[in-house]
Formats: sequence, C-alpha cells, structure tokens
Amino acid sequence: MFTSITISPNSQLIAACTQYQIQIWRLGEEIAIYTFGKTIFSNLFDFSGFDSVAFSPDSKVLAANDNQDIKLWDVETGIEIVKLSGHSDKVTCVAFNPNNEKILASCSYDKTIKLWNIAEKRCLGTLSAHQDAIYTVAFSPNGEIIASGSNDNSIKLWNLNAGEMPETLRQHSDAVTCLVFSPDGKTLVSGGNDGKIVEWKISEKESRSFPQQHPRGVTSIAISPDGETVISGGRDQTIKVWKR
Repeated sequence: MFTSITISPNSQLIAACTQYQIQIWRLGEEIAIYTFGKTIFSNLFDFSGFDSVAFSPDSKVLAANDNQDIKLWDVETGIEIVKLSGHSDKVTCVAFNPNNEKILASCSYDKTIKLWNIAEKRCLGTLSAHQDAIYTVAFSPNGEIIASGSNDNSIKLWNLNAGEMPETLRQHSDAVTCLVFSPDGKTLVSGGNDGKIVEWKISEKESRSFPQQHPRGVTSIAISPDGETVISGGRDQTIKVWKR
C-alpha cells in the first residue's frame, strides 16, 4: 500500500513510498528509475517506515522520513546526499518551502516541527506548541506560513516572519491528518480522522465543512492549480471531488 505519492514541480517525475520502499518514475513510464529501501530496523517488530515524500521546488532533491530521521536523495543520480537527525520520535511528514529549495520542514510524534537548511545540513529551529503528535505540515505558497495538524485535534498556523505564538484553528473532533493551501494562499483545507473536510479562510477567520465526509477518516487532500477543485482520499477507499 502506498503511504504517500507526489509529482515533481517540473511535472517530469512521480515519487511514491510504501512502508519500506520509495520509488521514482518518469511521468508516462512504467519502470521505476530508482528504488530506495529502508535500511534501519530497530527490531523484528519494527513497523515504522516511510510515510511522506516531497520534491524540492527545483525538482532536484527528494526528501522522505525514515523513523526519527529525514533522508534526501539526488534525483539525477539516485544517491543519498543528506541524513538529518534531531527528532526524538518518529518523523511523520516532510515539506519543502516552495520559495526556497534549501529549507525543509519536518514534524514528528515528539510534538515538534523542525526547520532545516539542507545545504548546511543543520536545524534552523524548533516549533513547539502542540499537545500531542503532529501528523502533517504544509507551507503556504509564499513560504511565510507553516500549517501543522496534530493528534490534539487542532491546526496551528506559524508565521515564520513574525516570530509569534501560532494561531490555533479548531473544528475537528479527532486528529488532523492532512493539510493543503490553495494556490493563492488565502485558504487552507484540512482533513481528519473524524471524516471531516474543513475549508478555512485564513484572513477572515472563517471556516466551513464540506457536505460529504469520509466516514472512516480522511487520509489525503489536494487542490487543483486553479484552486477550484478539491480532491480527497479516505480510509473508506474512496476518492471524492469537490467544487469550491
């Protein structure tokens, strides 16, 4: 079962991960050009693995979580180029700043978000305000805001330029599992284990729930480039298409 899938910003590559394997394909081709496997197993009952993959904005680097670490590969050569360590528990999601291919965000069961400079291979800072594990993190299109969703049922918006405590959004009654910004950055869409899909107007502090829901929880959300269509996937094994 694929746990994450993404298309490179230059629309030439697809990357997908299962629990123990990452593969990269050229768009339109059936045979993977690279396959990366999980290399560290803590014991025979180690079920941790890859959950999240992300291309850098220039499509040259692929990032993925691997237990408590983040690994990065050169897409041209397939060689692992960086391993970032710093979280004290499993990393759940990685995301690149869309305006800076050197900046990566990661979130973890350890209740924190870390910002990394991948060129310098160092952590730039740690964001901490959630009360439970963080499952998802997303950058706004301008790279100035990070949204995070947690097992504490909340979403937090972190303004990276202001340096203030994050704004908290609450509408979900269970863990927030996925987040995506609209292309114009004015709207955030969230999905959760409660089956809800919620659209947030960030500046107006308003929200609305979509009329239909995934009864067993929402696992993924995407928005079309024109911002008019939302696609959601759920544990009920359905994909739903919504017009905003």
